[in-house]
Amino acid sequence: MRPIVVLKVGGSLGIQAMTSLSAVIHRITQSGKVPIVVHGGGPRISEALAAENVELPFVDGQRLTPPAAMPIVERVLCDEVNGELTVALCNEGIPAVAFVRTSHVVFADPLPGMGRTGAVTRVNAQPLLAAVIGDKVPVVAPVATEEATELACNVNADLAASAIAREVSAERIVFFTDVDGIYSNFETGERLTYTTASELETGLSAGMFEGGMRPKVTAVLEALASSVEAAFVIHGRRTDAALWAVSKSIATHLALAESERTIDAGVVPGTCVIASKDCQAMKDSTMVRTARW
Repeated sequence: MRPIVVLKVGGSLGIQAMTSLSAVIHRITQSGKVPIVVHGGGPRISEALAAENVELPFVDGQRLTPPAAMPIVERVLCDEVNGELTVALCNEGIPAVAFVRTSHVVFADPLPGMGRTGAVTRVNAQPLLAAVIGDKVPVVAPVATEEATELACNVNADLAASAIAREVSAERIVFFTDVDGIYSNFETGERLTYTTASELETGLSAGMFEGGMRPKVTAVLEALASSVEAAFVIHGRRTDAALWAVSKSIATHLALAESERTIDAGVVPGTCVIASKDCQAMKDSTMVRTARW
């Protein structure tokens, strides 16, 4: 099996990230690796709910989903966003294939007090692996099935992408966001460039990350707890950042982290690199860097 790279595209980016995404997918395939795409759709869900005069709160960065709202969520994510993204990729010459809830790839159980918002319990990797073996690019919607009831669950796309990366033993995972990586202090513009899983764990426990950044950091940590070697959080509209994240080997990225260069010499603006806590190159906390761009 060729190395797998999981690409998670934030819902706030939508088709606007197509230039970066298509360039990255072509670069990945040219390098002998295979991509799997997972997408979000939060803003589109909010628009659809607003049209029905429904407003749902977020708890720790995840949207509460009453059962009555689940059909709207599934329609937006599976029929609209997934369909549009798959077609757009095909129009770029990429053999994309849609994976929605009925594909039976992602399974989840509802979170207590969160309605149909679920936590991923299992990933059926076989359909995804069959697709990539056949030189197809899976495009996965973050709608899962509860095995006990066969009802739909709305799952956080970052956490779904992380679960998929773990199950397919991905080499790396890249999160396309609408901000320049992971911020340690968003108001002052301080963000992480190179860091480790253990540093993120400390920051998460200390309440450093708020809103949608909490599940994203959790997703990174869960991925790195498996065989995934490194995670990248990038600005999805920056093609240079996207290509930088997938073009270098993991060893090269870690060598940059160990070097004595200035921060801007070692990392492209709009990116954050997180290495596994088991990686010797970045165990030393002095490798945790912050920068302002």
